[in-house]
Amino acid sequence: MTPASIVATEGNDEVLLFDEGGTGYDVTGTAGATLSVQSGGGATPTPEPATPTPEPATPTPEPATPTPEPATPTPEPATPTPEPATPTPEPATPTPTPAPAAANFEVSNLQAPGSITQGDLIDVSATVENTGGQTATKSVEFRVDTDNDGSIADESAVLSRDVELAPGESKTFSFEDVDTSGLPVGTLTHGVATPDDSATARITVEAPEPKAPAYFQFDLVEGEVIEQLDPDEGDTYHKQDRFIMALIISEDEQQRGGAGTPMHRTYQAEGCEVTYSWLSFDNTTGQSQVAVSVADAGGCEGITLSYAGYELPDGATGWDADRAEEQELKDSITVTLNPGEEEVLTVDVTPEEPGTPNTPGQLIGHPAGGL
Repeated sequence: MTPASIVATEGNDEVLLFDEGGTGYDVTGTAGATLSVQSGGGATPTPEPATPTPEPATPTPEPATPTPEPATPTPEPATPTPEPATPTPEPATPTPTPAPAAANFEVSNLQAPGSITQGDLIDVSATVENTGGQTATKSVEFRVDTDNDGSIADESAVLSRDVELAPGESKTFSFEDVDTSGLPVGTLTHGVATPDDSATARITVEAPEPKAPAYFQFDLVEGEVIEQLDPDEGDTYHKQDRFIMALIISEDEQQRGGAGTPMHRTYQAEGCEVTYSWLSFDNTTGQSQVAVSVADAGGCEGITLSYAGYELPDGATGWDADRAEEQELKDSITVTLNPGEEEVLTVDVTPEEPGTPNTPGQLIGHPAGGL
């Protein structure tokens, strides 16, 4: 190390120095300072005697700018682990209002007779209430336990009607004039039923009193038929003088008789002679027949004849003028015959099926050979 001094040269009062870090310093003067210089290999200069110069105040060096240490990289903020997002609550699903209960038709207060005679007409009633929550229309039926198993659930309706009821509504329904002629004799279960419920009761069916056989009156007359006999008004064949014959007979053929017997007779009117015979009644078919023929008795130009079958009033076994209006015309036939003609006249007083209208009287050709 060689001491050296630095004196500012004229005209250059500032010396620029640099430290190892490259930082520059301005030299404005010297005051007894010593400078050590590392030789670089050349001749060592002879230092000039330093002129003692009062050392200036050591200037306060400006703080060296420190060589910045490599900046520690500011760590990027760690990406925070996201906390699970709090889900936005979905709107609460409203609890659905339960649907109203289905309609339910309950049956109560069954009213009916406890015993009847077979064939009676009866009334049956019951109260039906809708205990459900909806209005509905359902059938209300009257049923009878025909198979005698104690239940009407498997029976068909004898009578039925459709009924509309609102929730809580009740009505009393009646089945009127129920015909019991088809019910067997004995004690039966019957009742009123809906698809939801039923009410039953027991009914005793008694056999009717034996019915007296019906009696019929068959009239062969001249002219047209009188539908409603009325002796007081003169509406009888006798009073009108055109009666030819009559036969009264029971449906079981236990009694025969009547005006005009025996069964063969002649009748003359308007120059014609009428002969009748072969009158019969078949209680299995309800048919009665009479054979008639017409002959010329002097100027006969033909004659109108009628054959009528009446049912007598209940309990009557013969003609009763006081009850003649009660006789019911069941069937009749009217024909006009000329001299030399003959016919078998047929009427039917008992239809094959109850309630079936009687068929009109028939003309049946009489076999050849005469009466």
